[in-house]
Amino acid sequence: MRYGIIFLGAMAFLLADCKVKKKAASQVAEAVSEIQVTGSVQKNTEGKTYHPAQTRFFDLLHTKLEVSFSYEKEEVYGKATLTLKPYFYAQSQLVLDARGFELHEVSLISKNGKHDSLRYVYTGDFMIINLGRKYTQSETLNIYIDYTARPGLLHAKGSSAITDARGLYFINPQLKQKGKPREIWSQGETQSSSCWFPTIDAPNEKMTQEIYLTVQAGEVTLSNGELVYSNFNADGTHTDCWRQDLPHSPYLVMIAVGPFEVVKDSWRDSVEVNYYVEKQYKPYARQIFGNTPEMMEFFSRKLGVDYPWKKFSQVVVREFVSGAMENTTAVVHGEFLQQDARGLLDETNEDVISHELFHHWFGDLVTCESWANLPLNESFATYGEYLWREYKYGKDDADAHLMKDVAGYMNDNFTESKRMIRYYYLNQEDMFDGHSYQKGALILHMLRGYTGDDAFFKSLKLYLSKRKFNTAEIHDLRMAFEEVTGEDLNWFFNQWFFGKGHPELEMDYKWKSEAQVVEISIEQVQDSVRYGIFRLPVEIVFYTKSGQVRSERVWIEDKSTVRTIMLGEEPSVVLFDPQNYLLAVKNEFRRRNDLVNIYNRFDNYLQRSYAFNQLTFGWVGDSLQIKLVERALKDKLWTIRLAATDVLTGTDATQINVFKEVLKQMAFSDPKAAVRANALICLRKLNNRENYKFFLSATNDSSYHVAATALDAVYDFSVDTAVIIAELNKQTGSSYLRARVAEILAGKGKGDYQSFFETAYQNKEWGTFFSYGAYVCRLKDEKLNDAVQFLLDRDKEFKQDGDELQSTMIQAVARQLDNKLKDVIEANKAEAEKLKKTDATRLIYEEEIRKAEATRLKIKSLLAAD
Repeated sequence: MRYGIIFLGAMAFLLADCKVKKKAASQVAEAVSEIQVTGSVQKNTEGKTYHPAQTRFFDLLHTKLEVSFSYEKEEVYGKATLTLKPYFYAQSQLVLDARGFELHEVSLISKNGKHDSLRYVYTGDFMIINLGRKYTQSETLNIYIDYTARPGLLHAKGSSAITDARGLYFINPQLKQKGKPREIWSQGETQSSSCWFPTIDAPNEKMTQEIYLTVQAGEVTLSNGELVYSNFNADGTHTDCWRQDLPHSPYLVMIAVGPFEVVKDSWRDSVEVNYYVEKQYKPYARQIFGNTPEMMEFFSRKLGVDYPWKKFSQVVVREFVSGAMENTTAVVHGEFLQQDARGLLDETNEDVISHELFHHWFGDLVTCESWANLPLNESFATYGEYLWREYKYGKDDADAHLMKDVAGYMNDNFTESKRMIRYYYLNQEDMFDGHSYQKGALILHMLRGYTGDDAFFKSLKLYLSKRKFNTAEIHDLRMAFEEVTGEDLNWFFNQWFFGKGHPELEMDYKWKSEAQVVEISIEQVQDSVRYGIFRLPVEIVFYTKSGQVRSERVWIEDKSTVRTIMLGEEPSVVLFDPQNYLLAVKNEFRRRNDLVNIYNRFDNYLQRSYAFNQLTFGWVGDSLQIKLVERALKDKLWTIRLAATDVLTGTDATQINVFKEVLKQMAFSDPKAAVRANALICLRKLNNRENYKFFLSATNDSSYHVAATALDAVYDFSVDTAVIIAELNKQTGSSYLRARVAEILAGKGKGDYQSFFETAYQNKEWGTFFSYGAYVCRLKDEKLNDAVQFLLDRDKEFKQDGDELQSTMIQAVARQLDNKLKDVIEANKAEAEKLKKTDATRLIYEEEIRKAEATRLKIKSLLAAD
């Protein structure tokens, strides 16, 4: 599962989603508290209930599903045959997860194929089946269940990573939304597979499977494993048989049905690799996914364990409830991954692809045995992004990406500091956060730095080989590292996986010429009562003027650490943790000349970005900073060039004017779209009309982001021209550019844009729909009535379907309109009061008041939540 944030522009008012299983209010109030910590409010979401791995009473060996669908009723018609045996102890009853089912038959299939009915109790969430007698570990049972599932009726919401938990979704089932394909797809994590088929819905269960999907003519299916056959039926439907004969967990079961186009690829000429996309994106499928076979080869070689499954497919679906999902051999991606060639210049989303692929070792091949151990899945998948970038684009690129993980973790830790492995969560969905993903990746990077590459990857190979097609807990990983390195690593795992927070270090050094030594002092200044004192191995590298380089590993185990290092000559540069392996806040006391020396001496991202950020922090625009930015704008590393333009966007026009020529050159020819866009933002601040033609030309940039930035700049000088360009780009392939287009047309456009905004709403393109409120506030008479009716109809849909996000968007537009109508009423009242009651002109103002009040009355129900 790729943990990400849904982009919603400036819509800070949007509601957060609830969790899958609601706790009683008293339990939540008891378990969730807010504590004042170092000036920030922190939540404590640790509950009081211990959540171990699920006790295994049965071993689910195989699942056979025969499934068909009703688009009209949004129902699943299933026949499930589950092959099981008692795990160890003899059992006389079987408990299966099955949420919101109508059960037609529950029976035991005898050896002669006869169905013997079984008694059962069904709660609506699970079924307790009386087996009639005790069965031992040596006996295998085949349980048959005929059922109807209605996942759309379930009220099960997810988390920030998985925004809904109904298990299976019908998209545009009645084909009412023009331009949107009709699809069915599933999402099983964490425990939602049981919303559409009966199972033991726990991550420590492993099974093989076969799924028979009966679908309409022209529909393409995808599921785990290999497509065995496709049969055409007399009624015009066809049945596809998908079989996976290697075991995996039930939450990884997937199906997808839709009018997909399939682009075929392969790995090592023997493993099928396929890309399922919408028709208009078929020409770009290889650009979107084309590095996949190379990724498979790289990860296989790096881990020493070949890709273990028989195929690897990826499908893009509409309205997916997460970023992406690592279903075994069949990854599901949200529609954001589908882009044309121009959009791919801005964002390839390759990190999502590498993340989900790496899961096929960490998460699919070896699965966390409980959700408390989720970092064994997500921390590795997140670190897989780093490994791919390091291999494909170099260490500088990977290190820049890792800094985003640092920011993600620090942001999450500011809200709540948590243990990585935590058994006392309120809900398993709480595990999907910046700790399980980003912090975990940073810990693995630190472990790699401590053990060295050879030991790190040999340990991973051992871990994967020992636990393949099985589950694991964090101690399994620790013991693999201990077996390879020969070192007891309890100190590392206890500190980082079972402890909270991170160290905050203050570091300084002094040269003592008489003794020819460097005195290193390091202070741990974090809250030691809350987080303790960390044990840390820190690499310190000394560079002398004569060219000598010396590296020392210093252990920090106390609150205050002082070490002396014999050098022989004064160092010109001292670097603490130069590879940035250590997960810590590091405050170093450095003079400006030291920082300039670091920037000049080193050509890697870590040192140059550190020095640049320190030197430009607290910008005053002195000669040193000006010269530094001038150099940084021409740096070979695009990340440094971007940082330089970032600094300038925060300055005034006078200082930007110094760099206008180089900024023009960057805006026109820098190979990175993000740098070109930033350069345009800087030039826009000059408010110089001589740049107008330059901005106009940039609206045709190959990058949508650059074009959108240029369009904003054109608007500053010519609203009419900006409107014309916006009109031409209404159907652009970029939702980012379309959001800018919507803002301009909503405020200054002269056409009818109702259908434009309705399409944005249907496609849940909230960045575009956000401007609808401004558009509606400009409408009058029939057009306004049509818009109000649209709002009322959508509100009615919400009351039926319960989509809170869509309801919030409608409420926001209604709120804008209501405020506008209040102003209209007040303005017309003021004008009417200036006239005598006998003045016929007064009737005009009174009519405007009447219409405004009538419209306010219509939308009153939309404002009830306020």
